[in-house]
Amino acid sequence: MHKLCALVGILGLAACSKDKAGPEVASVAAPAAAPSTSAAATPAVTAAPSAASEADPLTGPVQFGPHGPVVVEPPVVLKKGEGGDHATVHGWAADSSELGYCAESEGTGAHDCAFLKPGGVVERLSDFDPAKGVDDAKSKAIAARIAAKGYHSSATAWPYAPEVRLVWKAVGSNGADSKNPGVLRAGAQIIGEPEPVWPVYLAAKDVISMHAETVAISPDGQFLGVISHGAGGEGNNQFELRVIAVPSLVGQTYNDTALVHHKRGDYVRAAALFHKAVAADPANRLAPYNYACALAKLKRPETEGALKAAIAVGGSQVKAKAAKDSDFADVKNELWFAALSK
Repeated sequence: MHKLCALVGILGLAACSKDKAGPEVASVAAPAAAPSTSAAATPAVTAAPSAASEADPLTGPVQFGPHGPVVVEPPVVLKKGEGGDHATVHGWAADSSELGYCAESEGTGAHDCAFLKPGGVVERLSDFDPAKGVDDAKSKAIAARIAAKGYHSSATAWPYAPEVRLVWKAVGSNGADSKNPGVLRAGAQIIGEPEPVWPVYLAAKDVISMHAETVAISPDGQFLGVISHGAGGEGNNQFELRVIAVPSLVGQTYNDTALVHHKRGDYVRAAALFHKAVAADPANRLAPYNYACALAKLKRPETEGALKAAIAVGGSQVKAKAAKDSDFADVKNELWFAALSK
């Protein structure tokens, strides 16, 4: 019997420094809200820079690209006979409308399927009838859906290829202690940076092993889909699905990586990465403020415009935070700062 948990998650992002002790990091939220479908995969920079700053990586226009292959590390390789019964079908529908899988029960030959739409709606199908076993009519309906939709599709290229790769890792499980479930994390990493960012979390209790069935960008480039498989012995195959919007994934990856540099005092690298976070995900409410923090530490004249943009996104809370934030110590006596933070 296959167990299914299907959720859509976007995790919490990190906030910039608020005192001399260093940057403040927001707590990680449990998967909850569905990702926005309105953000473009390659949004433009929100504020137009001056002509003199166009070549400046800290303040000039952000250009993602050129398009290149979507790289997943480690590659997802499914070996028959290892890690339980793998899904027979898994991946994105060709039209990007949903992420799905179908798994066949070794004992009954029945199929259990689940399809997760980016908005969070889950549809489950099974051709098993407790009274008569496999229902041929339902089997045909499932087969027709798979033939029509595909579920092996993914984008092979995206605009972040020169700098970002997808990552996943399976973290411990012992098959006996439900307090220590099998966990699969997925996210992205800036190439050349030591640490990835892990916004996607999947867990399964009472399993011996965890691995990824799918880590793939939707064919339209808008979403990352992850399907995990926890195997706990005969008949215990647990599949979970997550979807996160690509702008949210990439924006958080740039933002959280930038925070590491900000804490270390490398404000040039931090500002460049925060700048890209803002461009990648205009809906990110923390990156604009963090970007203003880094520019302030560098005493850049663009700090005023960046803080204005952050206030436009975050409102009175950003004003109150900026007024007390030591990152703005070098500009706190400026008339513009007093006006913005009051």
